[in-house]
Amino acid sequence: MPSVATRRAIGEQESREQEYDQLSAAQGHLLPPDLKLLVIEDNMILALDVEDMLLRNGAAGVAVARTCAEALQLLDHDSFGAALLDLRLPDDGSLQVATRLKSLNTPFLFATGYGETAIAPEPFQAVPVVGKPYNEFFLLTRLAALLSDRPDAGRPDAGRPESV
Repeated sequence: MPSVATRRAIGEQESREQEYDQLSAAQGHLLPPDLKLLVIEDNMILALDVEDMLLRNGAAGVAVARTCAEALQLLDHDSFGAALLDLRLPDDGSLQVATRLKSLNTPFLFATGYGETAIAPEPFQAVPVVGKPYNEFFLLTRLAALLSDRPDAGRPDAGRPESV
């Protein structure tokens, strides 16, 4: 039999998921309809899962990169309204991608299998973290909060710096 703390946590999770379902039903999709996202995830099963979550919840498009090199190439040729970046990719380029996203003014979340309490290195400690495997409720609410701080973030051209 689960402990009291476990039962309480399960009950809280079910309550949040019911809230999410009600909010989603009332508002339609939680993500802006023109939102184009970049997902950098080396585990293809997780990448396909998160891509499906995002598309089902209103994203206009999702590009998936398995490596930092692929992500940087996509960023060279396309604009994204937001990104989800695996904090610990095998080729150790996560911070290089984070730096590029920051320079493009593209809001992003870090994802990690080490839990949501993982701390990103400087200068990215303020970047929100989502735990893996991805929980749809938490991912979407964190992404919605990230985008609510940037009303233009859903536009595909929002990630480009303004010209002088």
